[in-house]
Amino acid sequence: MDRARRKLLLAGIQIAFVALALWMGGRHLLRDWSQVGSAFGRVRVSWPLALVSAVPVLAGYAILIETWRATLRGWGAQLSRGHAATIWFVSSLGRYIPGKLWQIVAMSGMAQRCGVSPMIATGSSLMVNLASIVTGFLVVLATGGQVLAAVPGGSATGTGLWRILAVVVPAGLVFLSVPAILPRLVRAAARMTGRPWTMPPIPSGALWAAVVGTAAAWVFYGFGFELLARAVGVGTAGWSGGFVAAFTFSYLIGYLALLAPGGIVVRELALVEALRILGLAPPAAGLVLALASRLWLSGLEIVLGLLFVPSLLRLPTPPVPDDAPGA
Repeated sequence: MDRARRKLLLAGIQIAFVALALWMGGRHLLRDWSQVGSAFGRVRVSWPLALVSAVPVLAGYAILIETWRATLRGWGAQLSRGHAATIWFVSSLGRYIPGKLWQIVAMSGMAQRCGVSPMIATGSSLMVNLASIVTGFLVVLATGGQVLAAVPGGSATGTGLWRILAVVVPAGLVFLSVPAILPRLVRAAARMTGRPWTMPPIPSGALWAAVVGTAAAWVFYGFGFELLARAVGVGTAGWSGGFVAAFTFSYLIGYLALLAPGGIVVRELALVEALRILGLAPPAAGLVLALASRLWLSGLEIVLGLLFVPSLLRLPTPPVPDDAPGA
């Protein structure tokens, strides 16, 4: 099959996947239409609180940017905060393209313009993304494990416990294997492309920086999500770690749905179900919050990405020598 046909086939599969997700979401919406309409009718947005809810998210972004810079320093590469922020926010626009890898490709390409070797730029991006998946499931387990363990009429025991272990243990093992796996993948890619690529050893400091930083970012994101829930009147009395679990779980499910741009529909369905399981919101109110969350987070990501586009034009463009470490 030639390249043009492969692209056409992939586009068709992606369209079919999104259409299926929209159909499933539409079924849920129509089934509870009266309750959904009533829930939307009761929404009274507290705009000051909605604006405040963005502050923890911005803090989460700052933590992740510093985490990425820390992994780069672990390999001996340097990237200023300004350049790192520009690369992070502009490349984040790539997550709305089906495939999920476009963001990593964009981060790597722009980091190379700042003098970071291709292998270190790609390896550090992959490490932060993989760490986010592993720590995300651990955060869900710590703040609302019944989302992973829930079974009809059951609890976080028996079959539910096996579901938790089936997710957490393989994810942890894969992450711990990164120092051994990444260099081999790079060598395989070098053989296929005929390029003299090598991957320097992965320092343990960079690995743990990714773990701690991504875990902290999930908590900040979840706190911001709870503030948003309160802003649209879905919050409960007192503070609940369940909102951290619901947000993190739904975001992970949307991220792992490789064919859904930005996890659209998939993330919303997962969030509605997580809120129901945790007793934080019935499906109708959960749908209101899910739609508000989509507008809130995607809007923030897109606005920040566009604001940093002019800074992209000011990134340096030094050539990376072929004999540079990791080149």
